[in-house]
Amino acid sequence: MNTRDAGIARRRWSHGTRQLVCTLVLVALSPGVALAETELHGEVGVELRVFARDRGQRPLDRTNTSMYAQLELFQQLDGGRHRIEVIPFARVDQRDHDRSHADLRELSYKLLETDYELTVGVSRVFWGVTESKHLVNVINQVDLVENLDRERYLGQPMVRAALLSDIGTLELFAMSVFRRRTFPGPNGRPRLPLPLADEAEYQSNLGRFHPDVAARYSHFFGPLDLGVAYFYGTSRDPDLIPTEADRGPELVAHYPLIHQASLDAQLIVGGFLWKLEAFGRAQGRDRDSLFAVTGGFEYTLVGLFGSRADLGLMAEYNWDERDPFNAGFLEDDLFVGFRLALNDAEDTELVAGTALDSERGSVLVTAEADHRLSQALTISAQTFLFARVPNGAPERVARRDSYAQLLLTGYL
Repeated sequence: MNTRDAGIARRRWSHGTRQLVCTLVLVALSPGVALAETELHGEVGVELRVFARDRGQRPLDRTNTSMYAQLELFQQLDGGRHRIEVIPFARVDQRDHDRSHADLRELSYKLLETDYELTVGVSRVFWGVTESKHLVNVINQVDLVENLDRERYLGQPMVRAALLSDIGTLELFAMSVFRRRTFPGPNGRPRLPLPLADEAEYQSNLGRFHPDVAARYSHFFGPLDLGVAYFYGTSRDPDLIPTEADRGPELVAHYPLIHQASLDAQLIVGGFLWKLEAFGRAQGRDRDSLFAVTGGFEYTLVGLFGSRADLGLMAEYNWDERDPFNAGFLEDDLFVGFRLALNDAEDTELVAGTALDSERGSVLVTAEADHRLSQALTISAQTFLFARVPNGAPERVARRDSYAQLLLTGYL
C-alpha cells in the first residue's frame, strides 16, 4: 500500500472508530437503560475467496481473505414502546483497503404506537419481493464491496413515519447525507475496467446534502401483497463516466437526481408464489425516461419424496433499460433456479440459479449453501461464475473475477 492509500485507509478507520465510540457512549448515557431490557448479539466471520483467473496484464493473487465483526444492541423501554437499535459493522481485508471499512448499519430511535411508528437516525429499509434482482429497493445504498449479490446495504440517515390502519400502511421518508456506493479498490476484486476517481459528481448543487423524500403505501388484499412507492432525490445508482485525468483514463461516479414510481406485488395461488417488481424513472437534467421490470414465480414442493425437505422452483424474467453495470448485468435475461431447505436440525439450505442473456448469450451462475455446525458456528459457501461471455460484451470485464467464497461465522 502506498503512502496515499495508507493515508486514506487511516482516515477511513479513524472516522469509523469515532462512529463506534459515539454509538457506545449514546447507549451508555441513554436515560432509563436497564440491563434486563437490553439485547446484545454479535457475530464474527472469516472469509476466503478464490478467483477463477488472474487479471491478465495486471495479475493479482487469486486468493483473498478478510474478517468482519458486527455488534447488535437493542434497547427497549416502556414495555417496548421505545426502542433504540445500534448495529456497528467493520471489515478488514487482506489486500483491498477500500474493502477495509466501518459503517453504522443502524443507530436509531423508534417510537412504536398502535396506529403509527416513528424512526429517527441511521436505519435500513427493504422493499421488494423478487429473487434475482431488487429493483424497487431505493432507500439504502448498496455496500458493493461486501458482495456482488447487492444484498448488503449501508445505513441511511432518515426520518421515517408510518401510519398504520386497517386499509394499509403509509410510510413517509425524509433523508439527507447521501451515502456514496462502495467499490473495490485498485488491489481489490471484482474490479472495474478503469480506476475510479476519488471524487464523485452530483447533479444537485447541494451534493451529498440534497434532501431526498419518499412515500410508500402497502397492504394485503387477501392473497395479494401490494406495495406502491414514489422516490425523489439522488439516485443510489451512479453513472460511471469515462474521463481523462492526469494519471490516465478513469471512471467518474456521477449521481443524478431521479423521480421514480415503483410497484411490487406478491400473489399466492395454490403452491405458486407470483412475484413482480417494476419502476418507471425520469433522471438527469434532461429527464431521461427509464423502465425496468422483474417478474416470475416460485413453486414449492413440500415434503420432497416423503422427507422433511422443501424444494422451491423459481423462474423470473428481467428487463432493464439501465446500463449493464447498474442493471447487475441483468438487462434482458431469463433467470431459473431452486431453493432447497432440508428443514433439519442444522438449518441446511441451498439456493442456486442461472441467468441467461437472451441477446448476447452470456451466462451467470450463482449458488449459496448454508449449514449450521453448532449453536454458535455456521459455514456457508457461495459462487459467482460468468460463463460463455462473448467478446465485446459489457460483462466480459467481470469474467476473470468469477469466484468461489467460503465463510465461517461465529455468533456471540
